[in-house]
Amino acid sequence: MKSSKEVTNPRQGISIRQIEINYVRLLVAVVVASLIFQNLYFTLGILIGGGVCLLNFRGLTFSVRRTLIPHRIPAKVNLLYFLGFFFRFGLIALATLYVFKLKTGGLIGFILGLSLILVAITLTGIGQAIQEQRQKKA
Repeated sequence: MKSSKEVTNPRQGISIRQIEINYVRLLVAVVVASLIFQNLYFTLGILIGGGVCLLNFRGLTFSVRRTLIPHRIPAKVNLLYFLGFFFRFGLIALATLYVFKLKTGGLIGFILGLSLILVAITLTGIGQAIQEQRQKKA
């Protein structure tokens, strides 16, 4: 079920929820391929990178939506959002330090897991453009 804040009209832009769904699908496909063709450290790195990226993406989306709400936000709430950014960066730093303890394959997998969000955004944008072109032709 879509929330009232979710983009539903293609002219309004790409849905954040659709990006997340495509990202999870892509992450699962890469993890399965990694389990078949690579070692466990590489797969663990992909999972950690993907998890950190997804949590950070969701947190950033939440923070941006809350910050851009047109009504007045108390200064305490703004301070909490500001501290939330640092908390997320701290979690990313801890995850990165943990991955450094793994073998080299884990670090490469971690970077791959973080980078998959760009592929998901690109695929979602291409899919949205194709859908709009089909609607124009019909």
